[in-house]
Amino acid sequence: MTKDEALKLALEALENGMKFVWTDPEREAGFVAIDAIKEALAQPQRPWVGLTDEEVEKLDCVQALWQDEGECEIHGVKEFYRNIEAKLKEKNT
Repeated sequence: MTKDEALKLALEALENGMKFVWTDPEREAGFVAIDAIKEALAQPQRPWVGLTDEEVEKLDCVQALWQDEGECEIHGVKEFYRNIEAKLKEKNT
């Protein structure tokens, strides 16, 4: 279930439950929650932004300098970063 699906279910439950809420503080809290959910649903989804090749190159150089190798020719580091990026993308979609 996505975040939006969960919010829609919560919104529906709150709106239906408002028919049975009698006290003013409870009604006010319900309306505040409904407004907050509607606002959250109206916000656009932020698209995934991955690393550019230039950013990966810089990460390779930082790794090389950190290891005191003096050059940016580390084999497998770029693939390592790309695998991390792919996994994060998988988890965020």
